[in-house]
Amino acid sequence: MAYQFWTAAATAALLLSACGGGTSDTAEAPAARQRLGGAVAGTAAASTLSIYGPSTNYSITQQNGVYTVTHLAGAEPVRTLADGSRIQFSDTSIALDTGGIPGQVYRIYQAAFNRTPDAAGLGYWMSQMDQGASQIDVASAFIRSGEFIALYGADPDPQTLVSKIYFNVLHRAPEKAGLDYWVGVLLAGAARGDVLSAIAQSKENQDLLAPAMANGIRYTASYPASISLLAGDGVSAGDEDGALGSARFIGLTALGADAAGNIAFIDGNRIRKLSAQGQITTVAGNTSRGFADGTGSAASFSVPSDVELDAAGNMYVSDTQNKAIRKITPAGVVTTLAGGVAAAQPVDGPAAQARFTSPGAMEVTPDGTVFVLSGHALRKITPQGVVSTLAGSELETGSSDGQGSAARFSTPKGLALDSAGNIYVADAGNYTIRKVTPAGLVSTILGLAGARGRTDGSRSDARLWLPWSVAVTGDGTVYVAELTGGALRKMTPDGQVTSPISRAPELGEFDESTQVDGPLGQARAKLPSDLVLDAAGNLTFLDVSLIRKISNGVLATVAGSARETISVNGTRQQARFREISALQPDKKGNVYVADSYSAVRKIAADGTVSTVAGALNQLGKVDGPAETARFYFAMGLALDPSDNLYVSDWSYKVRKITPAGVVSSHSGTGAAGKLDGAGGSIGQTRGLVWNAATGTLALADTSNHMLREVNGATLSTILAYPEPELGPTLDTPTDVAVVGKSYYIVDQRSSEVRRVEKGGRSQLFAGATNVPGYADGKGNAARFNGPTGIAADSQGNLYVADSGNHVIRKITPDGTVSTVAGTYGRSGLRTGSLPGGLYLPRAIRLIDDKTLVVDSDRNVVKISLP
Repeated sequence: MAYQFWTAAATAALLLSACGGGTSDTAEAPAARQRLGGAVAGTAAASTLSIYGPSTNYSITQQNGVYTVTHLAGAEPVRTLADGSRIQFSDTSIALDTGGIPGQVYRIYQAAFNRTPDAAGLGYWMSQMDQGASQIDVASAFIRSGEFIALYGADPDPQTLVSKIYFNVLHRAPEKAGLDYWVGVLLAGAARGDVLSAIAQSKENQDLLAPAMANGIRYTASYPASISLLAGDGVSAGDEDGALGSARFIGLTALGADAAGNIAFIDGNRIRKLSAQGQITTVAGNTSRGFADGTGSAASFSVPSDVELDAAGNMYVSDTQNKAIRKITPAGVVTTLAGGVAAAQPVDGPAAQARFTSPGAMEVTPDGTVFVLSGHALRKITPQGVVSTLAGSELETGSSDGQGSAARFSTPKGLALDSAGNIYVADAGNYTIRKVTPAGLVSTILGLAGARGRTDGSRSDARLWLPWSVAVTGDGTVYVAELTGGALRKMTPDGQVTSPISRAPELGEFDESTQVDGPLGQARAKLPSDLVLDAAGNLTFLDVSLIRKISNGVLATVAGSARETISVNGTRQQARFREISALQPDKKGNVYVADSYSAVRKIAADGTVSTVAGALNQLGKVDGPAETARFYFAMGLALDPSDNLYVSDWSYKVRKITPAGVVSSHSGTGAAGKLDGAGGSIGQTRGLVWNAATGTLALADTSNHMLREVNGATLSTILAYPEPELGPTLDTPTDVAVVGKSYYIVDQRSSEVRRVEKGGRSQLFAGATNVPGYADGKGNAARFNGPTGIAADSQGNLYVADSGNHVIRKITPDGTVSTVAGTYGRSGLRTGSLPGGLYLPRAIRLIDDKTLVVDSDRNVVKISLP
């Protein structure tokens, strides 16, 4: 036989010749090849059943390929599993899929090392094959290992290698035919891993090891450090740049367009740009609020509300909370054009001395003049940097037409310029559109002050509901976006008003419309705002999380994704969550979810999502059977050893759901208070945790700035605000964890973690009081940004949902803080290997010491730690 090329398929053809050598390889090659094909590549990872409890409490028996798992004390239902399953207990895991990956790895261990695999090593190599590694990959890795080299030598000759593997499998020396055969294979160029793998999976080895695997194989589960989706649609807001299909957004608030077809927009506290070629980039700003000039992400803004572009590609930003007008060059260099100092009164004059009370919508003329709405006035900044008030008064409302300061506006929201230099104002509080000449003369051109409505017709008869934005075409046509009702109105130059996008007729007065693309007349918008016209006359506007455009009479979505804010039961990605406020795993692999503030839902171990108690999107304060009970802002969850589920409800109560699904009021009176004792009262509580050592509940009594404890139905205060003699210590406590005799509290507003000894005083454990930020480190050297959730493992480590930083932090018992999941400076759900990505994680609990469950923008995800 000529040995020129050697592959796994060739190894398969020779399998039956191994370990005996008495069968013709040519006669048996097809069957051998078929048998080994799946083994070489591995098989699909099996489904896993989680059982919270030690394996010593259960018996596992097998008959005809069906496994039965029985609790020895009869405390749980008998479980029946197919032979393709795995079971995860609290102390070990057992693989029942012995004909697949676990059996393959087990046999390679025996063939390579002549021993039973250690549980951790078996679990690790099973996880590698679950992720796509082949058994030849595993065998090759074993050959490179120190243990293999110690047994075989650094470079064993083919005869020594084959002889030792034979002995490990059959516990005897090889017969001459078999030895010659495999030595020839190696000399022909076959890899050692190929030969080890083939002999390991021989029928002889399978038969010899079958009794050891009859009732499953014990292993220590090795999970890749990763973020994976438990339930939800997998969609997330975020700050990813890139092409339209892959970019993500946090919160769109304003648009601006230039003649080249570029669109600038505000997304949270960042200024971003959608190029005419469809690429989205971040020009300046970052995820945190601040006030700093600089380049790109070194600059910061605080709740910017509008952005406009000039002919040279400069951007102008109305930086509302910083009371400033900012300018961004095409290179991303940010400077402050005017304002920037908080002031109770507006001030005109040179830009450096000028003051704004609340700058908002802007327009920029071709010569660089900036018009900006601030308060109830229209302000003007000349190219020379002089600020003046063109019309209205920042601090006084009204509806009067007239010249300059004699005119009045009421909460004006939108601006537009026509070719003659006239300024159009969407005067939201007056339900009108106003026109301001370059000289400052104000007149009302559409609607009637104080008369809200949705009537089309002539300008004198038409009524507006809540005009939020305005745009003017070259021929004088005026478009108005109404924030409520989803309507887009149009007024022709002769004063006729129509509704190209109208409110769906079946909606009630305050119902929200939906978002539907299509021809005008059929298309629907939800909350249209910030209209801009491009050079071709196409109208682009914001619609909640979408950028939409009208071109040639058709409305289409340009960027963003529409997600319905609904809750739907289903399986994994078919399920939908509206607003996740709390999570709580149980001992059986289920995860309970407080959703929509009105229902408690359950993600079962198989991924099925159902409603346990309450009703989706229906608030109430009703006890009783699960299907008729109602919750009023369910904010926290905790589970006791008897599987009673406790719900912190903003009806000023803690509610209790029994395993049978009966909801009752456990503690609190239903009225706000802070009274201790039997029948005591609570405020609006959020996080709560069961203290197994004391058999009590601990509550983060958020509105009372307190840490409370419930023993039975008796309330007591552990830590109050202010703490005696120490001043304020709790501002906005949102969650609590227990370690030994200590409680740990996350304070969202103070951006800190505090430790509280029962009966003692609190102390800062990690972070710095009222100094938000991001920094790993020890104690007060670390920084958090609005943390909301906390949980503890059995070793005393704490895990914190650092919501404002979009990350999960770990705090060791000595107070050292590190980041374990999510990426600082980037937001958005990204599953896969850690660190991955998260968006505003708020709820966090542990399934076990290596597995976290957290929320990420209406999704529930699992984080497997290294």
